[in-house]
Amino acid sequence: MFSVGGSVYSGRGVTYTYMPDKVLEHARNVTIHLHHHIAKYVKIQLHFADRWIMISEVTFESGTSESKNS
Repeated sequence: MFSVGGSVYSGRGVTYTYMPDKVLEHARNVTIHLHHHIAKYVKIQLHFADRWIMISEVTFESGTSESKNS
């Protein structure tokens, strides 16, 4: 979900389903496209099939907006 001010988040979000890999237990890159949503804050909810998940090196590629909302 996305927010401009950080207190109110839009109800619309991005749903992404990653193909499960039950054979290899190696690290892998996952890229999720945010489809040009305008926000200063991003709330992420992750659901996974095991007891643990390791997340590292989260990056966002961003740019300036031409919108009047920014």
